[in-house]
Parts: sequence; C-alpha cells; structure tokens
Amino acid sequence: MNRERTNLIRNVVDQKLPSIMRNSKHFMYPFFLHVYGRKLTKTAMNFKQDVFRIPPKERLVLSEKLGPITRDRKTDLTLESLDYILGNIDSSISNIIDVGCGKGYLLEQISEKFPHIELFGLDVITGSQFNNSHKLNAEITSLPFCDRSIDCVVCTHTLEHVVDIRSAISELKRICRKRMILVVPKQRYFRYTFDTHIHFFESEEQLAALVGMKEYDCREIKGDWVYIVGVGSHGI
Repeated sequence: MNRERTNLIRNVVDQKLPSIMRNSKHFMYPFFLHVYGRKLTKTAMNFKQDVFRIPPKERLVLSEKLGPITRDRKTDLTLESLDYILGNIDSSISNIIDVGCGKGYLLEQISEKFPHIELFGLDVITGSQFNNSHKLNAEITSLPFCDRSIDCVVCTHTLEHVVDIRSAISELKRICRKRMILVVPKQRYFRYTFDTHIHFFESEEQLAALVGMKEYDCREIKGDWVYIVGVGSHGI
C-alpha cells in the first residue's frame, strides 16, 4: 500500500474516532490482533511505553519484528514529497547523505537526476550495497562524518522512530554544510498506533521548535511535513 493511501486511512481514523477510543486498550485490541496476530499483539500494544527502557540492540530487533506493516513498499515518501525534495537539491553541491536510507530508493532517484553528486546512504540496519552510492551502517546519534562535511543532509521518515531525537537532530545539523531536508509524518499522538513511531508532529511548530532553526521552510505535503533549512541565502 502506497504512502498516500496509508496517510489517508490514518488521517480518517485519527480525526474521526474520539481520543478516548483511540487510546483505549480494550477498543484497539481487536485491531492489533488482526494486524499483528496473537503472539505479537501484547508486544505491539506496549511498544511505546517499553521502547525507552530497553537496550538499543534489543530495541532494533523489536522494531524490525513489529513493523512497519507496509515494509514491502519501496519508500515511505509520497510522490509529491519526493518531487519536492528533488526540486530543492542544488545541482552545484558536491555530496549528499540520506540518513535512514532504508532500501536506498531516494538515493536512486537523486542519482538519476544528479549523477555527478557523490551520495552516501546511512542506516542502522545492515543490508546490500547500493549502486552509485556509499552505504554505511551507523547510528543517527553518532554519525561518522566531520563537522560541516556534507553539503546536503536528508533524513526522511526516520526521526519519529529515534529515542534520543534531540541528539539525532544535533548530529544532522553538525555534519551539514549547506542544506538540510527533513520529512516526518503529520500525525497526532495516540498510545496505540500501527507503527513504531514514538514521536509525533501534529503541527509545524512542534517540528520547528525541536530543530531550533530561525530560518526554514516547512510545508505539509500529502500528510507529511517537509522541512528545509538552507533555502535561498539561509543556511545551517
């Protein structure tokens, strides 16, 4: 199921059902049972309260086991968000990193449009190497790059999963020289959601306050926030 459809379903459920029902364990249990099965339902329903107290390696295994339920799709980006990202990459830059690159779909799209740019893909999950880009395995809270060494830093559909999100954003800003592009879901907080998100951004102000930049561009695109620093004359 593509991102546009899952965003639509999520928005309808989140907006139409009263919070008292969406946060009710008893009400949500049958839905979790249908999605995760009997063995994983309890674990999935307790994920948001358990994730902050378990070791990082166990947390990664648990996150992989539980989701996303749409793991077979190539990317979590909508086509509109993808086009907007590509349209905001300056062809004069020398390198780009996609932090939380997943299967490398965004890197492939960037490589097709900007074959001259050196590309890095970083993810905590190990996997096959990508064509036309360097693949690294590392934590977002400890990026293996020098200060201001990457012209354009991109991070999409990753921050909502990171326990120490402030350290993650600090690292993204540290290595960035010219432009930073972030994408997170526009999503209300509910205790029980069919994903492993632990941070929620219902408003632009929540994301802007967390990143802490005075000059930025942030807009909602098909159910996601696309946040860019380094627009025009403004940089990191």
